[in-house]
Amino acid sequence: MKLIQRLFGKTKPDPKVTSKPKGPAKAKKPKVKAPAPANVPATEVQEMDAQAQALIKTLEARRANDPMIMVKACATEMLNRLILSMRDKRGVQAESMLTALGALGGFACQMGARANAEPVEPRTVQGKTYFFGPAINKPLAENATSIFSMAKAAAEAMGTPVSIDAQEIFKHTIDTMGTNTYGIPRLPEKNKPRDLPENYARALWPVLVPTIKLFTKDGHEWPIIFAYAIQQVMKQSKDVLPPALAVTIVMEAAVPCSKLDPGPDVAALI
Repeated sequence: MKLIQRLFGKTKPDPKVTSKPKGPAKAKKPKVKAPAPANVPATEVQEMDAQAQALIKTLEARRANDPMIMVKACATEMLNRLILSMRDKRGVQAESMLTALGALGGFACQMGARANAEPVEPRTVQGKTYFFGPAINKPLAENATSIFSMAKAAAEAMGTPVSIDAQEIFKHTIDTMGTNTYGIPRLPEKNKPRDLPENYARALWPVLVPTIKLFTKDGHEWPIIFAYAIQQVMKQSKDVLPPALAVTIVMEAAVPCSKLDPGPDVAALI
């Protein structure tokens, strides 16, 4: 939590989270980059893994009083790891972090459904395969603990009404399937993330899923992990990014990434 507060908090007059990206995301076919956490020294990753395992042992005894305690702890763990991998000399851009978390949260909706052997429905458009079904959509935008519901609740808790039409984002996602504009966030130029949602999902998920499975093997809880992390970032970055815009950023990444074809190698990780 100290790391989160240091990079997203208000303790410094020149906060590390900025609202000015390196440049706009280009409307071209995404290229999957090397996993961002590879930028973190191996010794630091090993230390974090050991600390996570020790934390899990401590939390096990408290789960009876708080069934979500593992999910909440994993959310903070994921966020700390993402901060370490995504920060540069200017800190962490709020838009990029929320895009990454939204992308991972959307992807987690599908991967969690697969982990629980729930049906996902393939659909091929222009030679590309996408996945649909209630098992994906419920944790994405319908349940009380869905990505959309929890992001919206965080904004409203900060006094910001949210009038975002999630169904319009779903429609746009479907309409752009098989095109080069699929998954490119529709955001103001100054609020574009530093990379595309699909790149974040594909690069980060394989690196993070082993730690996620340390905390919980229940696929239903995987999207909630990222929803809690999204709430933390929204709270810590509210002075540089309006909460309602933050919800839009999250959903513009989450919906298209929930439909992606993970491929056999990534699917095997569950």
